[in-house]
Amino acid sequence: MKWIFFRCSNCGEGFQNKEHGPCPKCGAEKTIKTTNIFWVSLSVFSLIIIGLMLGDETPTNNDLQMLSLGQYASMSNKTRSKAVAAYLKYNNIDENQLLPFSLCMSDFAGTKNSELKLNDAMGWCSEQYKNLPEKYLDHYDELADIDLRMDLKAKVQCEQLIRRELVSPSSADFPMYDYKLYGMSRGRYRIKSYVEADNAYGTQIRMDWTCDIQYVGNNKTEDYYLPSGWKVNSLGFL
Repeated sequence: MKWIFFRCSNCGEGFQNKEHGPCPKCGAEKTIKTTNIFWVSLSVFSLIIIGLMLGDETPTNNDLQMLSLGQYASMSNKTRSKAVAAYLKYNNIDENQLLPFSLCMSDFAGTKNSELKLNDAMGWCSEQYKNLPEKYLDHYDELADIDLRMDLKAKVQCEQLIRRELVSPSSADFPMYDYKLYGMSRGRYRIKSYVEADNAYGTQIRMDWTCDIQYVGNNKTEDYYLPSGWKVNSLGFL
């Protein structure tokens, strides 16, 4: 059963209980329900994130404990760095670990359950930093891929590759929304869709296709549109 917040109409005392009952301070029977604790919690989370985004102060350890991995993922890159820097400070970890620690967190935030506690994921990175250095330094920036919509860029690359396989590339018509895209982590995507194009007789036909592609470039903001920035694992018509 959900917890409900109440306020006494007699003395003004605020309290919470599972059921509507008398005021625990003055005993008055008439109390006023104010709000559900779910919305209070949501507001707290929102205020933490807004504070991290707009404020210059370091987030408190309690702030970090309140947040989930999904909320961390929804922050801007600058705000995530602020949260990681605070964690390093509170746990006596060298501030020079900001970049590799952030990369570790990006990997977990992009691949693990979004409802996990942020502090738990940071604890995993801390454990790897101390005891598993090779694993700690082998993380992939999953959140960068999400922020830059690399999944859609992969789809565009696959469509260009399919276009080259057609008898009449200029007649190709790809659907804007009718496709299936599977993220496989570390910049790899599998796309299934179709194309409508003319065959050798000039008749438009529909052909289903699949593409397995992975980003292997060096700069996701500049070379994502180049064929050399992608590795094709498989490509073909179904």
